[in-house]
Amino acid sequence: MLARATAFGLALIFAALTSQPALSEGAVAVGQPRDIAADGWSIGMSGNYKTEAEARKRALDECRTSKDAPPSTRNLCKIVRMFNNACAAAALDPKAGTPGAGWALAATRQEAQQGALEACRKTAGKERENFCEISAVQCDGVE
Repeated sequence: MLARATAFGLALIFAALTSQPALSEGAVAVGQPRDIAADGWSIGMSGNYKTEAEARKRALDECRTSKDAPPSTRNLCKIVRMFNNACAAAALDPKAGTPGAGWALAATRQEAQQGALEACRKTAGKERENFCEISAVQCDGVE
């Protein structure tokens, strides 16, 4: 009986030592000037990182290296949200010089995409709201 308990205990310890830690950190960074239509918009998202610091760095790096925004907008990038076991999505009006842009965080990919589209439509205005499209999705621990 003692041998069985000891073997079971050793098996638990071995499993704990050899299992990989869950990758469960995500971040959203945004560079948002006062006038998106004139100065663009930049976003960076990360997910499934081991640490908050790694997730933050990746999101900021993505935001600060966006080819779709001028340097003045990329310099505004900052972390706006940390997340885990959720999805982040971004949507924008792809036509240059338009204000439509938004992002959302939700429990599922579909909900995040819907939220990002809604946020984009609110800023796009009546004439451009139907042009908003998903530009990026990042899930952390869920799909």
